[in-house]
Amino acid sequence: MSLKVLLVSPPIFDFYYSFHRSEPLGLLYMKEALAHYDWLTVTIFDARYKGTSKVIPTPEVFNYLHHLYVKDTSWFSLFHGFKRFGYSYDTIVTCIKENEYDVVCITSLFSAYHYDVEVLVERIKNETGAIVIVGGWAVWADTNILVNGRADFYIRGDGELTLPILLQEIYSSNGNISHLPKLIDSDNSSVNEFFMHTFPHRETWYTYYGKQIANIICSKGCVYHCDFCSIHSRYRYYQRTIDSIQQELEYLYAHGVKIVNFEDDNFLFNRKFAQQLLSLMKYYHNKGMYFLCMNGITAPNLYAVLDDALDAGFLEFNLSLVSSYEEVVKQHNRPALQEIIKDIAWKSAGKVRVIVYIIAGLPGATVKTCIDDILFLASLPVMIGFSPLYLLPGVRLFESMGVPDDRRLCRGSALYSFGEGFSREDIAALWKLCRFINRLKIADAINDEVRVHYEFYKKACHDHVWHYRDEKGLWHEGFSFSASLPESFHICDINGRTRLIG
Repeated sequence: MSLKVLLVSPPIFDFYYSFHRSEPLGLLYMKEALAHYDWLTVTIFDARYKGTSKVIPTPEVFNYLHHLYVKDTSWFSLFHGFKRFGYSYDTIVTCIKENEYDVVCITSLFSAYHYDVEVLVERIKNETGAIVIVGGWAVWADTNILVNGRADFYIRGDGELTLPILLQEIYSSNGNISHLPKLIDSDNSSVNEFFMHTFPHRETWYTYYGKQIANIICSKGCVYHCDFCSIHSRYRYYQRTIDSIQQELEYLYAHGVKIVNFEDDNFLFNRKFAQQLLSLMKYYHNKGMYFLCMNGITAPNLYAVLDDALDAGFLEFNLSLVSSYEEVVKQHNRPALQEIIKDIAWKSAGKVRVIVYIIAGLPGATVKTCIDDILFLASLPVMIGFSPLYLLPGVRLFESMGVPDDRRLCRGSALYSFGEGFSREDIAALWKLCRFINRLKIADAINDEVRVHYEFYKKACHDHVWHYRDEKGLWHEGFSFSASLPESFHICDINGRTRLIG
């Protein structure tokens, strides 16, 4: 008799979420690792696959955001409405009951979402007889969750290595798990040979603008040591074999995938590896495949092979500037990338769309340096990506700032806490400035709509109060802020045309 196992990618609860990046790669790798055990029946329940969402009451812990997140049809709009992205817990629990799963494994990839994972665990434990296992980045980052965690096991590390051993123990003991520890650690000090040589097979496919998309990972770890990131502390950097990547690309192409998204931002770090990978990409691009790097691509690595990358079928480059001030990034163990990103932007103009991200609220930065960062990117043929700082457990910088006890506040949309000199309203104001500039970058001309929005922007500069537009087109006074926003600035669209606004 087989052990019936369900791998669950749970719904997400937040103000915003991107469904096209939801493919549960970790669970797909784990299912691949379990595929050859004849005593196992393994199924994936991907709660986000259908792309369904539902507006739900905003949790009280986020009530302080009501004056910032209002329903707004203007070019300055931020978020509105708290949502559940994916199937409900009722649907998941019903699936477990009806199919009589023995073991349910849930992935918890983000500390800010782990609260909701524990709610699901509670329901499964109360309403079914299944053994529950939780793994993922949130467990690795914050083992304190075990104190009140209701799951039977928490896996810290690569589940594709540890889960087969744990399931073998559960199967051999007929579900008697009392002798096993609650926390199961895997060894991340050595290279994961399974990851190096294997890729996951899929049964379902996500779409992006009507085309099949798949996410892949080419490497683990990071060679940089930015103090606001924890990736470098989990793995030493290493890459998959080119042969395994070629096999995966061929598999994806054969199954009709038109867009491949690289989820690791250092996949071009090794120059020889990068040239081999770009050669592969060009081959599949000639067959109709395109590529994305929505989680980012490290600018110096891209710059070293830019000419080849521009011909490899990228739809866009996602780059992280963090800050244009050398003294700010140096404080956070990050290289200064302003000139490299500027060069990439101009060489890519009209060829590959470029999005460049800044982090607003970093210690050592100021509201003025953030505005200068925004105006620097406004003058380049790029779109601006705005990332409010969010604090995560297990990262020394954030622990020193005071990671909130309620981990739900550890998300960008929570606008919870920032470096000295930043207010929540100023961060929201800078975000609105970016939204406005991005709309101006894609505006065909200075028409009446542009003029109306500029007049309200100029009013915000003078009065330090934002306005928002309702569904009937009427404008209302919104929140106040203290940042000194620039009344005029130069805008460069993605094709390289520059004009003065104001």
